[in-house]
Amino acid sequence: MGRAELYAEVGHSKSLKGLRFHKADFALWNGEKDVTKWLIEKNQKATAFDNMPSQLVEADTKEEAIKKFRKVHESLGEKGKTDKKVRFDIYSDRRDKTDIFIGKKIGKDVVRIKEGFDSVKEAREYLNAKQDVLERILDKMKNIPDHRKATNSPRVGVDHRNGGDVTPEAFAEAFNFRGVQFGNFVEQGRRQQDLNEAYDGLMDLAGILNVPAKALSLNGELGLAFGARGKGGKNAPKAHYESGSVVINLTKKAGAGSLAHEWFHALDNYFARPRGSESSARRYATDGNPDIAVRPEVIDAFRNIRQTVNRIRMRERSQKLDKVRTKAYWSTDVEMTARAFESYVIEKLKDQEGANDYLANIVSEEYWEASEALGMEDSDSYPYPEAAEIPEIRAAYDNLFSVIETVEQPNGAIMVREQNGVPYY
Repeated sequence: MGRAELYAEVGHSKSLKGLRFHKADFALWNGEKDVTKWLIEKNQKATAFDNMPSQLVEADTKEEAIKKFRKVHESLGEKGKTDKKVRFDIYSDRRDKTDIFIGKKIGKDVVRIKEGFDSVKEAREYLNAKQDVLERILDKMKNIPDHRKATNSPRVGVDHRNGGDVTPEAFAEAFNFRGVQFGNFVEQGRRQQDLNEAYDGLMDLAGILNVPAKALSLNGELGLAFGARGKGGKNAPKAHYESGSVVINLTKKAGAGSLAHEWFHALDNYFARPRGSESSARRYATDGNPDIAVRPEVIDAFRNIRQTVNRIRMRERSQKLDKVRTKAYWSTDVEMTARAFESYVIEKLKDQEGANDYLANIVSEEYWEASEALGMEDSDSYPYPEAAEIPEIRAAYDNLFSVIETVEQPNGAIMVREQNGVPYY
């Protein structure tokens, strides 16, 4: 009944779930004896008041309590919570005390939001007067453009399917994947489209890497899923590789364009998993953790890729995108080398006057720069190799795939993992 009276007073624009409006008698209240109070309290987590004190209102009469609550209610923001300001602090460089700036602690690092102050007093006055400006700057820092084109352009290349649809049996025979899974919400027509495009993409990939198509399934250990293993949500990945299950998942709506990226993660993990270990080993060769049994030439080739990616300015640009993250993502070796592989695939396809956006779809430097100018606070943050850096990238990946050996087995070709001529299968 108490909440009903509150709803009658303030309306239903915000939930009052978890509030208790009641009269209470106290033998002692702030030094006074035998006191009666009207209280509005939060007796459990409330949808609109979860960041407020447990006791919202205390008054001598019901009418006074309702009047006070109206003011509390009006202070709530549009989403039903009190406006909570982002916390900024004032810092100075340890070595140069004259370098005074306003920053935001994110994770272990402090992000510089506004610089160039002559004194702490000046910075504090700016902070007190320009909270909204600082929050807008922070929002712009977090505004990262999409690194993939919104739609895939039509594929250009050899007709691998003779103009027809590929059957699940033909797909399995061609690549020898451990399994191919479709989610419940991937309708039949879309399943055929995904199967056709994945078939073309993998055939294109085998061609430019000069490896047998069946070797792409990594000794038959790799699985492929279409819209079957994602968790959804606002910031859900468009595609991902699960090292624990050794499977690539491409989401129904946005996975196309990520196949080369995720396949390289799988290859990277393949050369880091020790023989006999559980498949959940979260190790990658480009992370400096190749299996010690892997052939030395392959270990050196992965090391060279990592060093090449770190030698060009790709890491510096990627670190700008990680500034406002609590944990590095864009600038990790594992992610940078997978993105560099996408660029490599695109360039190798160009050699054949081909293109396959389902396999690798990334925005151009020019598009990224235009997006930065429209929304981002930082610039020069293109997360892929730039045109001048491509020759080094090509040489590094060409070297890797020239030293990776494949052997034919009764059930298909495999990539050799172990040294001394002993294949790992």
